[in-house]
Parts: sequence; structure tokens; C-alpha cells
Amino acid sequence: MATRDGTDGLRGRLGELYGDEIEDLTVLLDGAGPDSPDDLERARRLCRFGVLLQDGGRFGEAERCYRRALAAVEATLGGEHPEAGTLHRHLGSVEHARGRHVEGEHHARRAVAIHTAAFGAGSPDCVRDGAVLAAVLIAQGHYDAAEPLVRQAIALFSESEGGDPAVLAPACHDLATLLDARGEAEEAVALYEQALAVKRELHGSGHPALVATLHNLALLKEASGRLEEANALWVEARTALASTRRT
Repeated sequence: MATRDGTDGLRGRLGELYGDEIEDLTVLLDGAGPDSPDDLERARRLCRFGVLLQDGGRFGEAERCYRRALAAVEATLGGEHPEAGTLHRHLGSVEHARGRHVEGEHHARRAVAIHTAAFGAGSPDCVRDGAVLAAVLIAQGHYDAAEPLVRQAIALFSESEGGDPAVLAPACHDLATLLDARGEAEEAVALYEQALAVKRELHGSGHPALVATLHNLALLKEASGRLEEANALWVEARTALASTRRT
């Protein structure tokens, strides 16, 4: 559980966005209330809260929101409904963030299957699901299976009109990780830099979402002798990491 100061700060941010709905999150964070929501609208609010919790590095609390929301969606709309697919995608992402890649792969594959049946392969939802699946595959060393998925996401959600930086940034990071593992350091640096630029635009400097990209890019800069650039990245990474610990 987060510190009280961190919880209050997050509640303030959510309160600004959702007003009275913040009371639902207060119940969740304080450990009170039923084990699962009993209506669809509550489930949708829980999903939105989960996204913001995950964005702030609060992975356990985000997972709790997603699982409660999924239970309600499955009970009201059925397990093959596209909203269930979206929640499986979120669960795949948060399991990956927690280092539970096998579980993350299960949820990502469920998301792909549900959205393929609903919208067809290659739809934006399927490509978003594929980006999450690629991340967990890369984490397990399955590079050949992951590469076309992550490249498809970068192509579809590039910074052109209609792009989605929230998908683009992690996709660039993941492809950089894959290329770095193959020894393609220059290409990896360019992609990490692209990911970092998009993340800074989305979150600002010093945000927890930047830590992994800053760390990996700093290592590559050090390895190539660009020590001054690497040191600046390490400083920013420590600042972002400290902000995560405060919450």
C-alpha cells in the first residue's frame, strides 16, 4: 500500500478528473467494499482508475481495479465482449510491468483473440493488444515472434495524425530492447531516444514511466563512450525513481 501522502496526492489528481467518482477509488484503496463491482458503469470507472494507477507506478492497485472490472464485465456482457478484451490487455500490461510475463502473455493473447473475433485482425484494438503481447514476448526472449507485432504498432500509432503516443512510446522502447539484445546498438539508441521524447511529452521529466527507458539508454551511451550524456540520463532516472518511492 502506498504512503498516505502518495495516496492523497493520487486521489487529488483523480478527483480533478472524475469528481464524485473518486469515492469508488477511496473504497478500493482503503480495502473496504465488496470483492467485485456489481454494475457495469462502476466497472468502467474502475478501469479508468486502473489506467491512472498504473501510469503512476501503482501496479498492485491497478491490477486490483482491472480484475474487479473484468469480473463485472464478464458477468454482465460476457467473457468474449470487446470490453473484456480491453481489460485483458490492461492486465497483460500490468502483469508485464510487475515482471509476471507468463501471466501477462495469457492476458495479452486473450485480448488478441477477443478483439480479432470482434473487429478482425489488424484493427487498432488488435494492434494495441499485439503491442502488449510483444512486450511480454520480448521479456521472455521470443524476439522473432515479437518483432512483427511491435513494428506493426509503431507503424499504426506513429506521431502522424491519428497516432497514439501512449502506444507508440512503449512500442519504441520494446523494439529498442529487442534490437539491443541482438547487438544492434545504434538502432536501439535511436528508438530509445524516440521513446524517451514521446514519454517526456506525455508525462514530463521525472515521471516513473521514464525510468526503464532512461536506464537502458544510459547504459548504451556509457558503452559507446558518451559519458556526459549518460550521466545526465542517470540523474534523471534517479529523480524519477525517487518519485516512484515517494508514492
